[in-house]
Amino acid sequence: MKFILTSELNKLAKKLRFIGYNSSVNRSLSSHALIRLAIKEDRIVLTRSGKIAKDKHQFKRILIKDSDPQKQFEFVVKELKLTPEFAFTICTECNHNLFSIPKEKVAINLSDKVLNNYNEFKYCRHCGKYYWKGTHYDNTLKQVTSFLEDM
Repeated sequence: MKFILTSELNKLAKKLRFIGYNSSVNRSLSSHALIRLAIKEDRIVLTRSGKIAKDKHQFKRILIKDSDPQKQFEFVVKELKLTPEFAFTICTECNHNLFSIPKEKVAINLSDKVLNNYNEFKYCRHCGKYYWKGTHYDNTLKQVTSFLEDM
């Protein structure tokens, strides 16, 4: 499942990427071009725009009504029954795949605290960001699980 989000949903896109869902953000396309791209790439459009949500073309879309990114995330997880099985695979910043990297290679780029507490690291070859399974990882997985249990 892949998504394309309108620009006001950038924080939601990062949360979806965190749990492993390809989520591109439209920053400059017209609504018609966005819809054509969604159809071509078989993406679900997530938007706060009533105009896009009501468009006559046949494409998958979800209107996001809440302005709070955490509530948006909960809504989408519940609505689509998203699971975090692919968490820690997509860069939250640029939406590219993450790759495992040996601890020795990240040592010069991360703090001693991180290096002393974690052994598994991922790296985005596109933007250069490093990732590890810290408390943010654990907390997000617990959130997703609790969202789904509440259904």
